[in-house]
Amino acid sequence: MDLSFSPEVSAPKSAYWGPWATLGLTACVLCFFGVVQWGVAFPIAMWMGGDVGSPEAQGVSESLQNDGFLLAISTLVTSPLGVAGICCLVLLRRGATLGEYLALRRVSFAQLAKWVALVLVFALASDLLTLYLGRPIVPEFMREVYETSRVPLLLWIAIVVGAPVFEEALFRGFAHAGLAQSRVGATGTVLITASTWAAIHLQYDFYGVATIFAVGLLFGWARERTGSLVPCIAMHAAMNLVAAIETAIIR
Repeated sequence: MDLSFSPEVSAPKSAYWGPWATLGLTACVLCFFGVVQWGVAFPIAMWMGGDVGSPEAQGVSESLQNDGFLLAISTLVTSPLGVAGICCLVLLRRGATLGEYLALRRVSFAQLAKWVALVLVFALASDLLTLYLGRPIVPEFMREVYETSRVPLLLWIAIVVGAPVFEEALFRGFAHAGLAQSRVGATGTVLITASTWAAIHLQYDFYGVATIFAVGLLFGWARERTGSLVPCIAMHAAMNLVAAIETAIIR
Protein backbone atom coordinates (compact mmCIF):
# COMPACT_ATOMS: atom_id res chain seq x y z
CA MET A 1 0.00 0.00 0.00
CA ASP A 2 1.53 3.31 -1.10
CA LEU A 3 0.45 6.23 1.08
CA SER A 4 3.10 8.61 -0.23
CA PHE A 5 2.44 11.76 -2.19
CA SER A 6 2.34 11.28 -5.95
CA PRO A 7 4.19 13.68 -8.23
CA GLU A 8 1.64 13.27 -11.02
CA VAL A 9 -1.15 11.00 -12.25
CA SER A 10 0.29 8.05 -14.13
CA ALA A 11 -2.28 5.32 -13.57
CA PRO A 12 -4.38 4.12 -16.54
CA LYS A 13 -8.07 4.96 -16.74
CA SER A 14 -8.90 1.34 -15.96
CA ALA A 15 -7.52 1.91 -12.48
CA TYR A 16 -10.40 4.27 -11.70
CA TRP A 17 -14.04 3.53 -11.04
CA GLY A 18 -16.35 4.56 -13.88
CA PRO A 19 -18.63 7.61 -13.53
CA TRP A 20 -21.79 5.73 -12.54
CA ALA A 21 -19.91 3.47 -10.14
CA THR A 22 -18.21 6.54 -8.69
CA LEU A 23 -21.54 8.28 -8.05
CA GLY A 24 -23.07 5.11 -6.63
CA LEU A 25 -20.14 4.42 -4.32
CA THR A 26 -20.07 8.06 -3.23
CA ALA A 27 -23.74 7.69 -2.24
CA CYS A 28 -22.89 4.46 -0.38
CA VAL A 29 -20.13 6.19 1.57
CA LEU A 30 -22.54 8.98 2.52
CA CYS A 31 -25.12 6.43 3.65
CA PHE A 32 -22.47 4.59 5.64
CA PHE A 33 -21.40 7.87 7.21
CA GLY A 34 -24.99 8.68 8.17
CA VAL A 35 -25.68 5.25 9.65
CA VAL A 36 -22.47 5.20 11.69
CA GLN A 37 -23.03 8.79 12.79
CA TRP A 38 -26.51 7.88 13.99
CA GLY A 39 -25.15 4.75 15.67
CA VAL A 40 -22.61 6.82 17.59
CA ALA A 41 -25.14 9.50 18.53
CA PHE A 42 -27.90 7.13 19.68
CA PRO A 43 -26.19 5.73 22.82
CA ILE A 44 -25.06 9.25 23.73
CA ALA A 45 -28.63 10.51 23.36
CA MET A 46 -29.82 7.56 25.45
CA TRP A 47 -27.32 8.46 28.15
CA MET A 48 -28.36 12.11 28.02
CA GLY A 49 -32.06 11.31 28.03
CA GLY A 50 -32.00 8.42 30.44
CA ASP A 51 -34.52 6.15 28.69
CA VAL A 52 -35.59 4.95 25.27
CA GLY A 53 -38.77 7.00 25.32
CA SER A 54 -37.04 10.30 25.95
CA PRO A 55 -37.16 13.04 23.30
CA GLU A 56 -33.39 12.82 22.96
CA ALA A 57 -33.50 9.10 22.20
CA GLN A 58 -36.45 9.38 19.81
CA GLY A 59 -35.12 12.37 17.91
CA VAL A 60 -31.51 11.41 17.34
CA SER A 61 -31.65 12.32 13.66
CA GLU A 62 -32.95 15.78 14.48
CA SER A 63 -30.49 16.13 17.34
CA LEU A 64 -27.60 15.39 14.99
CA GLN A 65 -28.59 18.48 13.04
CA ASN A 66 -29.07 20.78 16.04
CA ASP A 67 -27.17 19.43 19.05
CA GLY A 68 -23.57 20.59 18.85
CA PHE A 69 -22.26 18.00 21.29
CA LEU A 70 -23.80 15.06 19.44
CA LEU A 71 -22.69 16.49 16.11
CA ALA A 72 -19.12 16.99 17.28
CA ILE A 73 -18.69 13.55 18.84
CA SER A 74 -20.33 11.68 15.96
CA THR A 75 -18.32 13.62 13.36
CA LEU A 76 -15.02 13.01 15.13
CA VAL A 77 -15.73 9.28 15.33
CA THR A 78 -17.26 8.85 11.88
CA SER A 79 -14.92 10.98 9.74
CA PRO A 80 -11.87 8.69 10.17
CA LEU A 81 -14.07 5.67 9.43
CA GLY A 82 -15.39 7.41 6.32
CA VAL A 83 -11.87 8.13 5.10
CA ALA A 84 -10.92 4.51 5.78
CA GLY A 85 -13.91 3.36 3.72
CA ILE A 86 -12.84 5.60 0.83
CA CYS A 87 -9.35 4.13 0.97
CA CYS A 88 -10.81 0.60 0.85
CA LEU A 89 -12.79 1.48 -2.28
CA VAL A 90 -9.65 2.83 -3.94
CA LEU A 91 -7.66 -0.28 -3.06
CA LEU A 92 -10.33 -2.47 -4.68
CA ARG A 93 -9.17 -1.09 -8.04
CA ARG A 94 -5.85 -2.35 -9.32
CA GLY A 95 -3.35 -0.04 -10.95
CA ALA A 96 -3.53 3.12 -8.86
CA THR A 97 -2.07 3.99 -5.48
CA LEU A 98 -3.96 5.97 -2.86
CA GLY A 99 -1.66 8.90 -3.57
CA GLU A 100 -2.56 8.88 -7.25
CA TYR A 101 -6.27 8.25 -6.85
CA LEU A 102 -6.90 10.80 -4.11
CA ALA A 103 -4.43 13.35 -5.52
CA LEU A 104 -2.23 13.42 -2.41
CA ARG A 105 0.42 15.63 -3.97
CA ARG A 106 2.61 18.23 -2.35
CA VAL A 107 2.13 21.86 -3.26
CA SER A 108 4.41 24.76 -2.41
CA PHE A 109 3.65 26.96 0.59
CA ALA A 110 3.19 29.95 -1.74
CA GLN A 111 0.66 28.06 -3.85
CA LEU A 112 -1.20 26.83 -0.77
CA ALA A 113 -1.28 30.34 0.70
CA LYS A 114 -2.65 31.72 -2.56
CA TRP A 115 -5.62 29.39 -2.59
CA VAL A 116 -6.35 29.88 1.11
CA ALA A 117 -6.22 33.65 0.60
CA LEU A 118 -8.60 33.29 -2.33
CA VAL A 119 -11.18 31.40 -0.27
CA LEU A 120 -10.88 33.99 2.51
CA VAL A 121 -11.59 36.73 -0.03
CA PHE A 122 -14.60 34.70 -1.14
CA ALA A 123 -15.75 34.45 2.50
CA LEU A 124 -15.48 38.23 2.90
CA ALA A 125 -17.39 38.86 -0.32
CA SER A 126 -20.04 36.36 0.72
CA ASP A 127 -20.46 38.07 4.09
CA LEU A 128 -20.78 41.49 2.47
CA LEU A 129 -23.41 40.17 0.08
CA THR A 130 -25.24 38.54 2.98
CA LEU A 131 -25.29 41.82 4.89
CA TYR A 132 -26.42 43.72 1.79
CA LEU A 133 -29.34 41.31 1.42
CA GLY A 134 -30.26 41.84 5.05
CA ARG A 135 -29.60 38.24 6.01
CA PRO A 136 -27.85 37.08 9.21
CA ILE A 137 -24.14 36.31 8.91
CA VAL A 138 -24.54 33.35 11.26
CA PRO A 139 -27.42 31.00 10.33
CA GLU A 140 -29.78 29.91 13.10
CA PHE A 141 -28.53 26.35 12.66
CA MET A 142 -24.98 27.38 13.55
CA ARG A 143 -26.19 29.35 16.58
CA GLU A 144 -28.03 26.32 17.93
CA VAL A 145 -25.11 23.99 17.29
CA TYR A 146 -22.63 26.26 19.06
CA GLU A 147 -24.91 26.94 22.03
CA THR A 148 -25.44 23.19 22.58
CA SER A 149 -21.81 22.15 22.01
CA ARG A 150 -21.08 21.71 25.76
CA VAL A 151 -17.38 21.27 24.92
CA PRO A 152 -16.72 23.91 22.22
CA LEU A 153 -13.19 22.63 21.54
CA LEU A 154 -14.59 19.31 20.28
CA LEU A 155 -16.95 21.15 17.95
CA TRP A 156 -14.13 23.30 16.60
CA ILE A 157 -12.00 20.23 15.87
CA ALA A 158 -14.94 18.49 14.18
CA ILE A 159 -15.73 21.54 12.03
CA VAL A 160 -12.19 22.61 11.16
CA VAL A 161 -10.50 19.19 10.86
CA GLY A 162 -12.90 16.23 10.80
CA ALA A 163 -15.49 17.43 8.31
CA PRO A 164 -13.05 19.04 5.81
CA VAL A 165 -10.78 15.99 5.64
CA PHE A 166 -13.63 13.52 5.12
CA GLU A 167 -15.70 15.62 2.72
CA GLU A 168 -12.75 16.66 0.57
CA ALA A 169 -11.40 13.09 0.45
CA LEU A 170 -14.82 11.99 -0.80
CA PHE A 171 -15.81 14.77 -3.20
CA ARG A 172 -12.62 16.41 -4.48
CA GLY A 173 -10.66 13.19 -3.98
CA PHE A 174 -12.58 9.99 -4.75
CA ALA A 175 -15.53 11.39 -6.72
CA HIS A 176 -13.41 13.88 -8.67
CA ALA A 177 -10.93 11.21 -9.72
CA GLY A 178 -13.57 8.82 -11.05
CA LEU A 179 -15.59 11.47 -12.89
CA ALA A 180 -12.57 13.26 -14.36
CA GLN A 181 -11.47 10.06 -16.11
CA SER A 182 -14.81 9.85 -17.94
CA ARG A 183 -16.44 11.86 -20.73
CA VAL A 184 -17.81 14.26 -18.14
CA GLY A 185 -14.56 16.21 -18.33
CA ALA A 186 -13.12 18.76 -15.94
CA THR A 187 -16.02 21.23 -16.06
CA GLY A 188 -18.67 18.56 -15.58
CA THR A 189 -16.68 17.01 -12.75
CA VAL A 190 -16.41 20.30 -10.87
CA LEU A 191 -20.13 21.00 -11.35
CA ILE A 192 -21.23 17.52 -10.25
CA THR A 193 -19.00 17.36 -7.18
CA ALA A 194 -20.00 20.89 -6.12
CA SER A 195 -23.71 20.18 -6.53
CA THR A 196 -23.64 16.83 -4.72
CA TRP A 197 -21.57 18.34 -1.91
CA ALA A 198 -24.03 21.21 -1.56
CA ALA A 199 -26.95 18.76 -1.56
CA ILE A 200 -25.81 17.09 1.66
CA HIS A 201 -26.01 20.43 3.51
CA LEU A 202 -29.77 20.60 3.62
CA GLN A 203 -29.69 21.89 7.20
CA TYR A 204 -29.24 25.30 5.57
CA ASP A 205 -31.81 27.26 3.58
CA PHE A 206 -31.64 27.79 -0.19
CA TYR A 207 -29.32 30.77 0.14
CA GLY A 208 -26.94 28.79 2.33
CA VAL A 209 -26.92 25.80 -0.01
CA ALA A 210 -26.31 28.09 -2.99
CA THR A 211 -23.34 29.62 -1.17
CA ILE A 212 -21.95 26.17 -0.42
CA PHE A 213 -22.34 25.25 -4.10
CA ALA A 214 -20.33 28.33 -5.08
CA VAL A 215 -17.62 27.39 -2.58
CA GLY A 216 -17.61 23.88 -4.04
CA LEU A 217 -16.93 25.32 -7.49
CA LEU A 218 -13.94 27.16 -6.03
CA PHE A 219 -12.66 23.99 -4.37
CA GLY A 220 -13.09 22.07 -7.62
CA TRP A 221 -11.20 24.75 -9.52
CA ALA A 222 -8.35 24.49 -7.02
CA ARG A 223 -8.33 20.72 -7.44
CA GLU A 224 -8.09 21.07 -11.21
CA ARG A 225 -5.48 23.80 -11.26
CA THR A 226 -3.15 22.26 -8.67
CA GLY A 227 -3.83 18.57 -9.31
CA SER A 228 -3.79 18.15 -5.54
CA LEU A 229 -6.30 17.53 -2.78
CA VAL A 230 -4.19 19.40 -0.21
CA PRO A 231 -5.31 22.94 -1.15
CA CYS A 232 -8.95 21.81 -1.08
CA ILE A 233 -8.63 20.52 2.47
CA ALA A 234 -6.80 23.69 3.57
CA MET A 235 -9.40 25.95 1.92
CA HIS A 236 -12.29 23.98 3.42
CA ALA A 237 -10.69 24.14 6.87
CA ALA A 238 -10.08 27.89 6.53
CA MET A 239 -13.67 28.50 5.42
CA ASN A 240 -15.05 26.50 8.34
CA LEU A 241 -12.69 28.24 10.75
CA VAL A 242 -14.02 31.62 9.65
CA ALA A 243 -17.59 30.38 10.13
CA ALA A 244 -16.75 29.04 13.61
CA ILE A 245 -15.10 32.30 14.67
CA GLU A 246 -18.04 34.34 13.40
CA THR A 247 -20.44 32.09 15.27
CA ALA A 248 -18.47 32.39 18.52
CA ILE A 249 -18.34 36.19 18.23
CA ILE A 250 -21.74 37.09 16.80
CA ARG A 251 -24.01 34.58 18.54
